[in-house]
Amino acid sequence: MSIANIISNTKTRISAVLGNTYTELAYSNNVSKNSFKGNFKRYGLLAGEVNEISGTNRYSTMEQSFEIILTDSYINTAMSDAMEVSKGPVLQELAYSVYRDLIKTRCGNSSVVIVKEFQCSKPETLDEAVIIRATFKVVYRSII
Repeated sequence: MSIANIISNTKTRISAVLGNTYTELAYSNNVSKNSFKGNFKRYGLLAGEVNEISGTNRYSTMEQSFEIILTDSYINTAMSDAMEVSKGPVLQELAYSVYRDLIKTRCGNSSVVIVKEFQCSKPETLDEAVIIRATFKVVYRSII
């Protein structure tokens, strides 16, 4: 088990749920660096803090937070409030679909014990792109 494998497998699962209309953000850490022209639907994954938690003997049990970023719709003219509001729930539902898949598949990684604590932000806009951020935690184990 490695964190890199969990990240890689989680990205694979995100891509599978979102389909081929979504591509990975070039800059997940600083979303404003991305150009949204011509590539409307994107996603990113950021690994957050990791903490050891109580587990069983012979295993190290870790809990790590992750953030999914979903974007949609570059529009050549300013987006109306109604358009912005209508895009938010669609992205939130997509984020929740990804989360449900990660629970079912355990992020595509056998060392993952549980995926939990989903939270999704309200929509924000950046250069006529609508962005949501969803966080969740992954508990995983490795043999000591």
